[in-house]
Amino acid sequence: MPSIYENFDGHEAIEVLSEKFGLKPQTKQEFLPRLRECPNVTCKELNIPDAPFCVKCRVPLTVAGHIEQGHQKEKEMQALRNEMVQSKQEIKDRFQAYEDKMAEFIHDIQSRLNQEETSRPYRHLMLDKMREILDRTAPGWFQEVFGPKASRLSPEANEKIKEWLKILNPQIDAENREREVEIQNQRKVLMDSMGTNV
Repeated sequence: MPSIYENFDGHEAIEVLSEKFGLKPQTKQEFLPRLRECPNVTCKELNIPDAPFCVKCRVPLTVAGHIEQGHQKEKEMQALRNEMVQSKQEIKDRFQAYEDKMAEFIHDIQSRLNQEETSRPYRHLMLDKMREILDRTAPGWFQEVFGPKASRLSPEANEKIKEWLKILNPQIDAENREREVEIQNQRKVLMDSMGTNV
């Protein structure tokens, strides 16, 4: 039994009794901090008192937690704004690229139409040259081919046309080559004049 009361002596008993009767100020008892309950109705998790957020549902528990959550939401909003600006710029760039392609397409169509317009006189010139050569080599060919008796071409007429074509083809080719050389010379002169002006 002495081992049980070994550390307890009369001095300690006097201190306890004097505290009880108000003769000595009471010693402060240290309390453990109370756990803070989460205000979220569905959570009710117990958190340490200094925790800014609930460990389970991340609801802010302190003013600092509310401020931090506000900053975090502001950062998210700024990121969304930046994303919207970037996507708006991408859409604008895509529309610009589309407009550029459409303008190029329209330009190609217009240039082809202009080319056709400029090549029409060339075709008329070619037809006129062919008529001129035919008139020189075979006078009266038009009446024989397109006249009132043209629907009833005889084998002799067909032979005649083949002979004319044999004569005409080399002459047409020669005139085409001359015309091509003339066009190339005109292009060269035009390109030289554009090169000196730039």
